[in-house]
Amino acid sequence: MASNMLLSVTPVPFAARAEQIVGKGIDIIRAQAGDVLSIIRPSIGDAKNLADDYYKYVADVYSERLNLSAEEIEGFIQSSRQMGDRTTLIVRTKANPTTGPPEFKGGIGVVTAENGEELLPLEKATGFRVPRGEGNKAVEVVRLVASDEKNPNLMKELIEEAMSTIGKDPSITKAYVYSSRIHERLY
Repeated sequence: MASNMLLSVTPVPFAARAEQIVGKGIDIIRAQAGDVLSIIRPSIGDAKNLADDYYKYVADVYSERLNLSAEEIEGFIQSSRQMGDRTTLIVRTKANPTTGPPEFKGGIGVVTAENGEELLPLEKATGFRVPRGEGNKAVEVVRLVASDEKNPNLMKELIEEAMSTIGKDPSITKAYVYSSRIHERLY
C-alpha cells in the first residue's frame, strides 16, 4: 500500500458571490456573528499581509500536529508565498479579517497552474508530474487546516467552498489533492 495518495476530481460548477469586497484582494463571502468566510488573493494589494498571517497560522497548526522540523515548516510556508500569484485562499475567521488581527478558525488554498510549465505544489515537492494535456489548466487544493473545536465539519465546509471556487472557472480541467500518511494528523 502506498503511503501517498493523489486524488483527481472533476470540478462541478456552483454559483456563489461575494457579499462584500473589503479590500483589494479580499472578499467577504458570508458573515455571521463570530464567523466570517473570506476569499483572499495573496498577490493583490491589501491581501498580502492577511495571507502572511494565514501562513503563520498554518505554520502554528503544522507545528502543533505534525512532527516536522522548523526548517520543513518554513519550507512549506516559503513555497506557499512563492506561489502566491497563483493562489486563492479561503479562510474562516471569528471576525472581519480587515478590522483587526485575524483569529483564524481554518482555511484552505487553491493553487492554479495555467499550463504544463507551471508546477503544482505536489509536483514541486515530489518531482512527480501529473498528466494534464497540452494547454489544460489544473488546480491543487492545499493548506487545509482547521482549529475550531466547536465545528467538527469545518474541514468539509472548507473543501466544499474550495470546490465551489474551482467550479466557477470552466477552463479548469483537473483538480488535485495530494495527501500522505503524515497528513492524517492534520485531519
